[in-house]
Amino acid sequence: MTRLSRPLNKKAVRAADNEFYKKHPELIKEGKRIPLSKHQTSLQKEWRELYVKHGGKIEAPKKLPDKKPKDIVQACSEAHASVPMDTSKYPDQRKDYGDIVKNAFPKLGENYEVLAPATNDYNCIAHTLGINDKWVNPKTGSKENPLSEMDKMYAAIGYTRTEGLDTSFDATKKKIVVYATKNPDGSIKEVTHGAIQDNKGTFESKLGGLPLIRHVTPEALNGAAYGEPVAVYVK
Repeated sequence: MTRLSRPLNKKAVRAADNEFYKKHPELIKEGKRIPLSKHQTSLQKEWRELYVKHGGKIEAPKKLPDKKPKDIVQACSEAHASVPMDTSKYPDQRKDYGDIVKNAFPKLGENYEVLAPATNDYNCIAHTLGINDKWVNPKTGSKENPLSEMDKMYAAIGYTRTEGLDTSFDATKKKIVVYATKNPDGSIKEVTHGAIQDNKGTFESKLGGLPLIRHVTPEALNGAAYGEPVAVYVK
């Protein structure tokens, strides 16, 4: 990840903040801007690009030591953000369901790839479990532990919930991202969706009875329909 030159350009910071939060109103709660966490790598990259756009400076990259192929782990999903989406696949599905998808997920736009046609045979959670012939509903636990039911579900197939929301890519691990809507106080209201990371570092989501799609980041599905990512499971 590129490092910003210190001291920061205060004017560029203000301009980048204003433009960034205007593009991401979902990060404003009760009139306050929610700071980005260290795990929101894609959003951090977007903010840095805006910072540079408005006159901020970055440090010159340092040359990394050579590594043997077996030592290399691609641990940053940003490196996979440029993986192209084949928008030519399943044109009939994009025509029939494109407007529904765009209305439900405005941040997604056209930047997704249809991997399989619409069906009610399975849904998002089933897909993350490797099931394609059964509907498996997301489950919300108690108010004190709303993710308890999802913990059990994924533990049964070897996944463990991590402490943070690290959705970066590591070829040695498999990751599932769980989404939920939230209450005004920021607590989880209802678990809604699950997406699984593929071997490209991007994510697969079965959109209910709609098509199975591939999207660049989990945040591409943020919005009223699914809420936002609240947990990452790894094995």
